[in-house]
Amino acid sequence: MSGTYEPCCGAVIPGTLSAFYWANPILGPLLEECTRLVLAVKGKSAEEIFGYPDYLKFRSCMTLFAECAPDAEIFTECLLK
Repeated sequence: MSGTYEPCCGAVIPGTLSAFYWANPILGPLLEECTRLVLAVKGKSAEEIFGYPDYLKFRSCMTLFAECAPDAEIFTECLLK
């Protein structure tokens, strides 16, 4: 597998693979559910929820998914958390 690799959700996933992950009928809905659970935590930042360095991995992951699924605003919302 070639290409640029980015840390995403604790793993190394190329941008094209993150698009595949989002489009997958099993993985995509699971990703959306987990993302919504993070958004449902009120009054805490991603850093407070995940701690260091995991919140940085989370931000990386959300950035990749926001780029590969621009119509899915949940990823952008998580970047603002």
